[in-house]
Amino acid sequence: MRISDISPQSQKDKKSHGRWLTGASLSSAPVALIFLLTLTVFIFGSTLTQANDIGLRPVSSSLQIIAPPPAPTIRLYYDLEPVVAQGEIVYGTYCAGCHGTKLEGQPNWHVRDAMGYLPAPPHDETGHTWHHRDQLLFDLTKYGPKHLTGDDYK
Repeated sequence: MRISDISPQSQKDKKSHGRWLTGASLSSAPVALIFLLTLTVFIFGSTLTQANDIGLRPVSSSLQIIAPPPAPTIRLYYDLEPVVAQGEIVYGTYCAGCHGTKLEGQPNWHVRDAMGYLPAPPHDETGHTWHHRDQLLFDLTKYGPKHLTGDDYK
C-alpha cells in the first residue's frame, strides 16, 4: 500500500486520533477536567477519614482547623536570690567538677578521647547545650547521666 492510496478522510482520522493520544485535541479537555475533579474529590474524601490525626474535623461539609492545646507554662524563678544561691550550690557540687566553675567545660570538649568519650562541654554560648531537647536536659540535671547512659558512664 502506498501513501497515495490512503484516502484524505482516513488521513484526517489518523491525525485527530494522534492528537487525542498526545493530549493536543481540544475535545480531550473536558474529559481531563472531569478526571482531575474526580481524582481531587477521591483524594479529598479519603483524606477526611484521617483528618482528625492532623487537627482537622469535618463540620457541615466544610473543614474547621482546631488549634492544639496551649503548651503548659513553665516559670523559671531565676530572679529569686535563694533559688539562684541553691542552683550555685547544686552546680558546684555536681557539675563544676567536669563543666568548670565558670561554665567553661573541659579542654578539647568536641574531640573524643581514646575510650571514645567526649569531654564535658562548656555550658556557655560556645557549647552545645542549646541543641538538646529540654526533656533530655531536665533528665540529665534531675537524674544524672548514669540514669540515661548506664553505670559505666565516666
